Parts: sequence; structure tokens; C-alpha cells
Amino acid sequence: MSQKRARLRALASCGLSIVLFGTLVPATSAASIEASPLAGLAATSALPASGALAVISAPGLTGAPGVNAGAAALIGLSAQDRPLSAASAAVALPAAGPATVAASTRLIALAETHLGARYQPGATGPHAFDCSGLVYRVFEDVGLGRKIDGLHSAAGLYAHFRALHMVSTRDPQPGDLVIFGGGSHVGIYIGAGRVVHAMVTGVAITRINAVYPRFTTYIHLGLTTLRLPTGTSSTAARRAPLHVITTVRTVAPLSLRAAPSTAARRLLVLRPGVRLSVIGISRGLHNLRWFRVSAPGGRIGWVVAAYTR
Repeated sequence: MSQKRARLRALASCGLSIVLFGTLVPATSAASIEASPLAGLAATSALPASGALAVISAPGLTGAPGVNAGAAALIGLSAQDRPLSAASAAVALPAAGPATVAASTRLIALAETHLGARYQPGATGPHAFDCSGLVYRVFEDVGLGRKIDGLHSAAGLYAHFRALHMVSTRDPQPGDLVIFGGGSHVGIYIGAGRVVHAMVTGVAITRINAVYPRFTTYIHLGLTTLRLPTGTSSTAARRAPLHVITTVRTVAPLSLRAAPSTAARRLLVLRPGVRLSVIGISRGLHNLRWFRVSAPGGRIGWVVAAYTR
């Protein structure tokens, strides 16, 4: 009985109680605890291999030398539960990915470079197109020929994607195809109810409801969510150089525009006497003749032919 009381007094003097997995573990002795604060832990039965955490309440040992350094090893913490060193605790930030652009943006920008190109049945560019030839060339140059399965005709595109249930008359997105006349004509939707396409008067941008034969359906290709690396595609970079038809000079201050229309965005104003290389010819509203030109510095746009000579 005296030995039991001595042991209880020793435990009370140290204020130590250790609970492992809900079980009270007796301390060895006050002397051994004072010599090595964690010796009592080492003397206990081995912990499960899973490394489950033990609940330790040791008020008398708070701040004791060696407790923080050796606790994880002695109570068998699993790797994911062990304290991290300063180096391993550093957060690794994800590396920034390459800059990208929506495939629809790249596609439409390339299609608009062909504005004013002449119409020729069966032609696929680079200087003349029919309706499906323009679609084929632009998709190939952007590297998206697989999206239209390399098809060369409006009727073929309509039949193919209708069988795949990828057509509807609602909710068009930029980069979708627009079918007219039950498959007799095709263009590329650019947004705001407009389409870029090759007509008998040449490649132009018009409103869908102004096209004859009449609108049939949209082919939804999902190009607004498809991302491409920024920069010019290698295929587009290998396109044939510009074919210069003739050279002219401006005879008055003249606006260089983004399309053959006085309503199109003005790119810059050319001074009188500037030499221009004509690379395309088109007819606009009221049969107004336009030149597609390459200006000094390589800027390409449209000017009214009447103000050149």
C-alpha cells in the first residue's frame, strides 16, 4: 500500500497523464520522467503501423527540451501528419501557361484578310475563292481543318453536321458556319448577325438576312471555348506572298478602312501622293469601286478607287 501511495504522489507531482487511443498508460517513475521527459512514451507498447495520432496531455512538460524535436518520431506520426520543415512547407506556385487566344478570334481575323478577293468557282485561294473554298482555306490555315473534316462543299458540310446533330437555327457563336439555301451556300459567322463569305462579287461581310439564297441553319463548332497559342500559325505564315495587281497613288487625303465600306473602321488617313500596291478589287454599296491595298509599312486595308490614279 505504501508503494502505491508513493507512485500516486510521484505522478501528482509531475502532473503527467498520457492517453493513448483512449487508454491510460501508467508512468514508469518520477525519476525516469525527469531524466527523459519522453522515456515513458518509449516504454509503452508500440503504436499501430497506421500512425494514428495519440492524445497527449502533459502540462508539466510544456517547453521541455527535446519534446518538439522528437515527438513525431517517438509517437509514430504518419508522413502526412509530421510537422513540415520550412523548406518543404513552401507553397509551389503553378507555372504560368503560354498565352492563348480563342480559336474563333483567330479564324475570323484570318477570314477578314481575304476581304475583296475575287470569286472563282472551285477556288480555295489564296487570291480567289468560292464559298466553301474560303471556309476550307481559312480553317486549314488556322490549323483547324479537322473541325470541318476537310470538306470542300457547302452541301457536304450541311449533310455531315446535320447527321451529327450539330446544327440549329438558334444561338450562333463566332466561328460557327452558316448554311444558306439548304446547302447551296456557306459562310463563317462573325457575330452581331453578320457573316463573312465568298459571293459572286467577291469575299465580303454582310448581314445574314441580306443573303440570297435564304438562311437555313447554323453549324455549331464550339470555337469560342477552344484556345490556340498566340502568334501566327505556321500554316498561315507559309501562305503565298501578296499578289500585286498594280500600283497607284492617292490624289487626296484618303481613309484606309478595314473593309470596303465607308462605315467600316478607319485604320489611318493617307496623305496625297502616297504609293499603294493594289492586291484586290471589290464593289461596294451603290457599285462604288474599292481597292484592297498594301500601304507603306505593310498596313493592309481598303480605299475608294476614285481617289487614286
